[in-house]
Amino acid sequence: FSGTQQDLQKSPISLNFAAKEFEEQQNLRSLQFSGLARGIGSEFNLRGITIVIPIFNAYEELRSCLQSVIEYTSMDARLLLIDDASTDERISSLLEWAATYINIDVVRNEQNLGYTKTIDRGIELAGDNDIVLLNSDTMVGPRWLQNLKIAAYHDADIATVTAMSDNA
Repeated sequence: FSGTQQDLQKSPISLNFAAKEFEEQQNLRSLQFSGLARGIGSEFNLRGITIVIPIFNAYEELRSCLQSVIEYTSMDARLLLIDDASTDERISSLLEWAATYINIDVVRNEQNLGYTKTIDRGIELAGDNDIVLLNSDTMVGPRWLQNLKIAAYHDADIATVTAMSDNA
């Protein structure tokens, strides 16, 4: 890199594996991954997913959020958009557009309930599905939902997972 004044030095740690040791480690990794897949198989595929997005204004952020969720959600999921009595008139038209998708449901609170009560309503409406709570200013990337589901189901002791963020 230009401007770097530091000389690069060779690491004092030496990683030498014989070919056989390397092969054994690769086999172990594939067994571990296979075990992970077997461990989550039945319940992993049976439960539905509802993505709950509470909304109060923030039109531009919501538009970007919806575009990313629609583009990068490649597995079956229900998207539940809950408008918490937004005062920005553009929100209604954006939600009308979103409602044209078969797996997107739009619900409107008659009066502003606030974040917590709106989320509670979404959880109730999700029924027995797994629930993903997503803020309306979130932008997701490729395989986001698959990765969350794998993380949630890879061990029976896991009750909740949280996505990584560079802006949280």
